[in-house]
Amino acid sequence: MAPLEQIAILRSYIAMVSTMGHASGAPIGGLLTTLVGWRCAFLVQVPFVLTCLFMAAWKLPSRGRNERNFPGSGNKTSEAEQASLDCLGIGLLGIAISAFILLCRSVDEQFLGPSMTWVLVAVLIVSSILFLMQEILMAQDPLIPFKVMAKDGIGLACIMQTLLMFSLFAVLSNVAEFFVRTEYTSSDIVGLYQLPTSLGAAVGSVSCGYLIQRTGRYKTLAITSLVLSLVGFILIAWRWPLGPSHFGLVYLLCASTGAGGLLSTGFVGITAVTPQEHSPAVITTYYLAQQLGIILGVTAAATICRHKLRDELLQRLGTDIASLQVRILSKTPST
Repeated sequence: MAPLEQIAILRSYIAMVSTMGHASGAPIGGLLTTLVGWRCAFLVQVPFVLTCLFMAAWKLPSRGRNERNFPGSGNKTSEAEQASLDCLGIGLLGIAISAFILLCRSVDEQFLGPSMTWVLVAVLIVSSILFLMQEILMAQDPLIPFKVMAKDGIGLACIMQTLLMFSLFAVLSNVAEFFVRTEYTSSDIVGLYQLPTSLGAAVGSVSCGYLIQRTGRYKTLAITSLVLSLVGFILIAWRWPLGPSHFGLVYLLCASTGAGGLLSTGFVGITAVTPQEHSPAVITTYYLAQQLGIILGVTAAATICRHKLRDELLQRLGTDIASLQVRILSKTPST
């Protein structure tokens, strides 16, 4: 294991590189979509994916540089090598997430009847309960080690990452559409509006990583990053409903800078308190919590925004959905 100070700066470099890819990918993707269409834009990604696969197979070692035998293992294979994949837990978690996404779409678009909606609710509840039972009671190598998560605030750190990614991507998923609908920005330009987010995340992550490397302290930095992120989100919630403004991107920069700092400090904190033999499972859960927050945030934000738009239209036009659809179709020119 590397020292915490070195982990902090390495983790910040990873965040910086990923945000650089995010920053360059959005405008390039918008430009390619305008020039060659979205289908060809997808095909352009294939060489990059193959390059990443080749580099991973070439450079990543199949096992750690230093073989570690945990206490009581003797010359036997380590626990990490003996760990089996929790296929049932993965399947139940996938079913629960899929049911949640379909439930949001059903409530939003009403493409399923009431009976199927209640079926999805039942599937979501049952699969979630079975997943918890599998992970806590039955799994030999659980996908989420709840017994370890209950110690030293490890579980709270993972919940924090889920909530952070939920709030951040709930906003990010609507930034492009917000400026497209309010300022009629073209698809090849709207990707540039993602630059403040990527820049803020990179600056926050690298700055906190450097400070942790110099001082060895991360709790104060985590609290400062949290306050900065909260200020940014509060400003977004207060200012954006008043109308489009390019100065509003500064609020997004503020929120993403705090989020980047929380990514670095959270990872260092969870690494510091996790026992070495449980590090692989805990770090996997840490990243799983982030991805879960992204999925839930994007899905919930889309559902809430569409519901809000529909309610506003019905309130201002004073009619029901069916009558509104008839009125819109009657005014649409035939081709």
